[in-house]
Amino acid sequence: MNLKARLVPAFALSAVLVAMACGPAPREPLSSRDAVPEGAIFVLAITDPSALLENVDGYVSEGVEVLGEGFLKTVVLGALSCDSLAAVGDAYGIDPSGTVVAFMENMAPQSIGMAIPLADEEAFWATLEELGMPLAEGDPIGELQTRSVSYPGGKLFIAVDGGLAMAAGSRASISSMVARLDGDEPSAALPELSPGSIYMFTDFATFGPMAASQMAMARQQVIAEVDAGTMDQENFEAVMNLYFDAFDVFLRECSTVETTLGTAGGEITVESRIVFREGSQMAGLLTPVEVVDDLTAEIPSGDVAMGRASIDPELALHLTEAVYSAFDIELGEEFTELISVFSTNSAFSMMSDDGRSFMHMVAVYEVPGDMTVAGFGEMMQPALDFARSFLDAFPGMEISPLERVEYQGREYLRYGQTMDLASMTPATADSEAVNLPEQMSFVFWMTVEDGYLYMENASEPAVVDRFLSGVWEGETVQSSPVFDLPADAELACTFNVPEYVMSIMRMTGQEEEVGVLIADLELWVDFYTDVQSGGVVVSSMSVDGVKLAEMIGLGVMQYQAMTEGQ
Repeated sequence: MNLKARLVPAFALSAVLVAMACGPAPREPLSSRDAVPEGAIFVLAITDPSALLENVDGYVSEGVEVLGEGFLKTVVLGALSCDSLAAVGDAYGIDPSGTVVAFMENMAPQSIGMAIPLADEEAFWATLEELGMPLAEGDPIGELQTRSVSYPGGKLFIAVDGGLAMAAGSRASISSMVARLDGDEPSAALPELSPGSIYMFTDFATFGPMAASQMAMARQQVIAEVDAGTMDQENFEAVMNLYFDAFDVFLRECSTVETTLGTAGGEITVESRIVFREGSQMAGLLTPVEVVDDLTAEIPSGDVAMGRASIDPELALHLTEAVYSAFDIELGEEFTELISVFSTNSAFSMMSDDGRSFMHMVAVYEVPGDMTVAGFGEMMQPALDFARSFLDAFPGMEISPLERVEYQGREYLRYGQTMDLASMTPATADSEAVNLPEQMSFVFWMTVEDGYLYMENASEPAVVDRFLSGVWEGETVQSSPVFDLPADAELACTFNVPEYVMSIMRMTGQEEEVGVLIADLELWVDFYTDVQSGGVVVSSMSVDGVKLAEMIGLGVMQYQAMTEGQ
């Protein structure tokens, strides 16, 4: 046998002996995402908490310059007695850049579990001891050592494997978690999440009906304990029952809800996905609508809010009937066509250009091509008569008669609504401190042209008249760079928070006090909802992180100034 033939077996035997002497190879780091069981009824995941802190801190530092750079990080690290985020891992053992997950596998409390990435296992165990959690050695799961913490309701079992700390209400849950991490049992398919995100999943189909039953038993007690204020008891109970009915439908017919909060990319976003049960009433009513976005080109843009909507008339009618049935009122057939007009396709803009009217709004609706002003008036009259009789039960609210008038040579329908705030607001010390006007009045103007119904809420329809006369020189909603939302979403709107606040302040006479702070600030909040097949509703809301921080900072400064002035 040559030298090479003798050395190969010798080296192989030596490698085996060395491996045996050193013990098993270190376990590869595991992903906390794999610890979540398939079919869990609740899931919470936080991806990279350090990125979440860094992102929000960046918005605060740039938006509220007076606080300086790294304000939130300084506060958090000060509370943890650490000089850096990296030091958090050394001090407490937890990896601040990992993904933390928590879940509930079923309705049993023992099915609750959690997986936390670690930076230092020994520091983690020491942290638990320092928090007053005496650890008891438990029976191992295979070769995995477990420990437990007793509390009045039971025990919390804890184990560390592959750089993950696992905690659960039973040893069986720990064992299942290990099996999922090893790939022996299926894990939940969590969505991809950017660093600094918070994700939550809830299976309403499992516990919704139970919660609805509990709520039904407590309904009358809750209504009895809430003060009706100035509303008569009968109508107050009707309103409260309407809210309870809505919650009841949601709990019984909703299947799942997923929500993700994102903080990366300069924006704070909240995205949700709601799925209603197959065969449920809501799944049948929530059907996709073909969106034809031609109405946003028919109205001027607004500096307070802009939006459009395309709603299935059957859904709109069902929701309207649900509201009125709470007051034991049955809608007549004359409402069907009117609801279709106002729901099928519409767009609106709200502006604060001259302060002539509180919530100055312009809207446009798609109507049949042969519709006339007189024809729409005949359709509108029964609805106003009904609303007038309905509002008799509410003090301080009045609707004026519908009339046909002429403005700048064009025929309009006009009616008004008045709210007597003095009779609607309880005379308490708190309400007297708010500088509200005694009355608020709205005047609505409507005209029909080329298959569109135009409406303006103002003392006169000056904006609609200028637009229809071809002398409007500003942007339309469609051409506005601010209105940049998905074209296939049934509901899409954006509103400017500072201008909306200013509209309120004009009403209360505090425009000068607040205007000094937010006059030059723009903070547009975008929102849209897309109805998909199978009872699926996808929604999104987004806002500029820096401007949001600036708005909140200015609000805090204003509150402090008002408090000091009292």
